[in-house]
Amino acid sequence: MFLIINVVLSPAVDFSLVVSSGPVCAAPGEDVILPIHLLPETSAVSMEIRWFRGTELIYQYMNRQEMTNNDFENRVSLSIQELRRGNLALILRNVQPSDSGDYTCEVFHDGCQKRGVVHLQVRGKIFFKLQILFSSSYMEKHLYVVYAYLAWCPD
Repeated sequence: MFLIINVVLSPAVDFSLVVSSGPVCAAPGEDVILPIHLLPETSAVSMEIRWFRGTELIYQYMNRQEMTNNDFENRVSLSIQELRRGNLALILRNVQPSDSGDYTCEVFHDGCQKRGVVHLQVRGKIFFKLQILFSSSYMEKHLYVVYAYLAWCPD
């Protein structure tokens, strides 16, 4: 008596990373999404995903575990539910001008490595200033010389 077992191994999933073509822009204090997803839409739950800011590893997802750099604790995350749809977007909360720069996503699966880069630009705020330069009163009439300006203050 012979027992024949057919084992069918699925071929390695071939995928590409789709990255936004332009920079992601935000104002200080905002939350942003650094968009990257797999094409074709493939579950990334079993993949290793690393996010870097420059050369510094800030977030890693591997074996269904998340690890975050202490400097980014409570500020970065991925949606595990969205990983099932191939969405690797990094959520970065409360961005500051010092967060501006290139963010690299690396994906490892079945010996294959893919990399994509998203540029984040955190812009300064717009300030409005109103200043009374001179005021005078004469016979219950008031004269005010007012100076006002609107300024863009990049950090």
